[in-house]
Amino acid sequence: MGHPVNIRIKNKHTLVDGFQDKIEYEGQGNFYLKDDSYYLVYRDYSEGLDGARTTVKIKKSKDRVLIKRGRPAPAKQVFMSGQTLEGWLRIDNRQVAIKTKTEEINCSLNKSGGELHIEYELFIGGRYSGKYSLSIFLEISE
Repeated sequence: MGHPVNIRIKNKHTLVDGFQDKIEYEGQGNFYLKDDSYYLVYRDYSEGLDGARTTVKIKKSKDRVLIKRGRPAPAKQVFMSGQTLEGWLRIDNRQVAIKTKTEEINCSLNKSGGELHIEYELFIGGRYSGKYSLSIFLEISE
């Protein structure tokens, strides 16, 4: 189902103590439009994720994004510009509540690919974790 795509993900974050880190990942996935949303589905082989199935759902209006990741590091994050929304992640076999305070969503996706960029703050278990900048680039592969 969908179109095969090449993806490139960049996730930069600045933690509470000022430590900065950047994770980059390149791979393949599937991209499709269903009802009122774009979907990107891929296996994430970033450190510690061991091929976790990840689904990114972007409303066609481009104002709401849902990211769900499966085992071994399941998580759910929801983003809407200017809003703080609840999600969860699993740490050491415990489900922990998280909140994402989304500063902005920039999305230039269309049926041939494009880019999604999200700036947000993350709170884990009620405590501020840091500021994040997530970019996903995708292009239809032939």
